[in-house]
Amino acid sequence: MNFPILTYILLAPVIGLIAILLTPRTKEQFIRQIALASATATLIFSILLFTRFVPNQTGLQFIEHTPWL
Repeated sequence: MNFPILTYILLAPVIGLIAILLTPRTKEQFIRQIALASATATLIFSILLFTRFVPNQTGLQFIEHTPWL
């Protein structure tokens, strides 16, 4: 599996947080939309992870290898 789903599950809320911090406080409705989009993206990635889980397989199933400097 080449799709880094664990990374996306972790980054979706962080990207939403950064977007909310960069949005002016007066745009409350837009802030709510950003929060909803971030939460929805995290939920979709989590459901995708759940559906790819194989209960009969032993060992770690979702591993991401990233080369370090």
